[in-house]
Amino acid sequence: MYKKFLVAMVALTVLAALPAVAGPPLICHPVAIGNAASLPWRDGNGWNGMEASYNTANLTADTLALLGAGTPTEVRMETLRRAAIYSSRDPRLADEIASRLFARKDWFDVGYFIEAVREAGEVYATIHDPAQRAAWQLRSPPPYVASLLAQQR
Repeated sequence: MYKKFLVAMVALTVLAALPAVAGPPLICHPVAIGNAASLPWRDGNGWNGMEASYNTANLTADTLALLGAGTPTEVRMETLRRAAIYSSRDPRLADEIASRLFARKDWFDVGYFIEAVREAGEVYATIHDPAQRAAWQLRSPPPYVASLLAQQR
């Protein structure tokens, strides 16, 4: 009995000593990719390194071009994270990227991007006005996507 109590106390002490991690993990915590190609980004201490000069009209094409068959998982994750953050400027971009990823049937990319967008929606809820916040929510998938999802079940 004493050993179980001691083990539990040590485990609680170790867990209590771990640093607190704030913010949604897919948005607030960059994935280390070294010098690998990804969307333009400023390095720094914060989660939001968007380059103000980046033309988001190219976001969908740039994102898809970076997600080739040989792209390592870590680079895919960071590229999709950046795409989700950039698409906060124009919620239609998130829908466009998600639709194109669905069409590719790359289910990891689809799931990761949609979850990153969902997390970004929570982060941006405090800084966007209510009209933008409502527009930011990903709408139901187009009918062809819904049928693809139904086939996967």
